[in-house]
Amino acid sequence: MTDQMEIQYPDRPGIGHNVGPELDDLPEDWTSALRSRAEVLVEQAAAAHVNDEESSQQCLLLAGLIRDHIKQIDKEREETKRPYLAKCREIDNVYKDIEALLVLRDPRQRPVSGPLVEVVGRVDSWRREQERIAAEKRRALEEEARRKREELAAAQRERERQAAEAAAEARKKQEAEDQAAARARRHQQELEDSKRQVEIENLERQAAATVPQPQRNVYGVSAHRRPVYKVAITDLTAALRHARKLNEASLRAVVQQIYEAQVRAGVRELPGATVTADSATTIRTR
Repeated sequence: MTDQMEIQYPDRPGIGHNVGPELDDLPEDWTSALRSRAEVLVEQAAAAHVNDEESSQQCLLLAGLIRDHIKQIDKEREETKRPYLAKCREIDNVYKDIEALLVLRDPRQRPVSGPLVEVVGRVDSWRREQERIAAEKRRALEEEARRKREELAAAQRERERQAAEAAAEARKKQEAEDQAAARARRHQQELEDSKRQVEIENLERQAAATVPQPQRNVYGVSAHRRPVYKVAITDLTAALRHARKLNEASLRAVVQQIYEAQVRAGVRELPGATVTADSATTIRTR
């Protein structure tokens, strides 16, 4: 799926030639290979669904192929326009039309829609569900560990009470046999306590380890979750009072921008606002 058809270019103009030949001089099918592959990826993206680990891996692979083809489009665009300095804008528009089949970007060049965003979004939705399932399992394990810890504490209190009574009786009777039996009972209880403590620690370790792992496949694409912090203004008066110390000319919209800048800088507590954490899928290729 990754093989690319080599495009034949016309002879490049020499150094100092500032105006390239007309676009009509390019081969008739100069972008047909890129467009054909892009259309195939569009069809595959439309048919992609995530409902289990295997389909998530397939979508992850498809996302990597789309990203690779976008890079290939951009690479060939740069190679094609290099000898055509006066025609660069026309060439850019042709390649951008092909790229638009796969991804649309905002003015800051961030992907906002298209097959790439849709496929990554499907993977992201599936991973969020896996995180929710893992969180529920972790809470159940933590609750079981808490219950067993309470049972252990209650049993220890009861044994202490029984031990106190046994000690009092032993002092009254002054019988060595009773004291030896009490020591044996305590030793047995200590063994049981030790077993319960090990069981509790195992449950706590399982709870701590119950998190979804990053996805990886043989293609070299991996998906990771990373924390994303957001800020929401809850008390405009308090927020303005604090933002005024940072920028006296700020109004409400500027306060929001200032607080977001503070969050990006690492601040997690702001007067009059709450900072919450979110996460997003990051796609990486070799």
